[in-house]
Amino acid sequence: MTTSEQTPPRRRPLADRARHHAARTRHHTRRALPELRTLVKFGIVGGSGYCVNLVAFDLASHAGADHLLAATIAFLAAVGNNFHWNRRWTFSAVGTEAIHRQARRFLIVSTVSFFFSLGILQLLVEGAGWNTLLAQAFSIACAMPFAFVVNRVWTFAQPGALRRHAARRREQRATRAAEALDTQA
Repeated sequence: MTTSEQTPPRRRPLADRARHHAARTRHHTRRALPELRTLVKFGIVGGSGYCVNLVAFDLASHAGADHLLAATIAFLAAVGNNFHWNRRWTFSAVGTEAIHRQARRFLIVSTVSFFFSLGILQLLVEGAGWNTLLAQAFSIACAMPFAFVVNRVWTFAQPGALRRHAARRREQRATRAAEALDTQA
């Protein structure tokens, strides 16, 4: 029999393929659910910090502080609340890592997020003439995605998680490169 006369490989029956795809979907769903739960918890904690921030901002504004000073006071009021609840509840990091290291990282991430949101606040209030409380609410919402990702992968990550992830990625790239060389040979 020549290669042109060979029969094509048999495909698995439809029921087998359906079971396989259902199993893969269940696997990926089980892997995604914890991350989704973590994101929801982060949003709830962030919502409480958001409320603390806006109340502190409004109180400071009514006490006579300009919007930049009020935003700084509000930031300081919300950071302690957010660190405590994110460490204890969202990322369940109590006892797994030195609290001082996590606090330092959380403060760094929060400060970067704060300056980002402060820039947006300034643009909206001075440049676009927005109401200061509305501009503060919008600027905080803009900084949230950055804060979640960095806190998830850096601040509250398990010790050595980034190194292990980088090593796995290097190993995967090396395997793919070796497979590519094998197919070319």
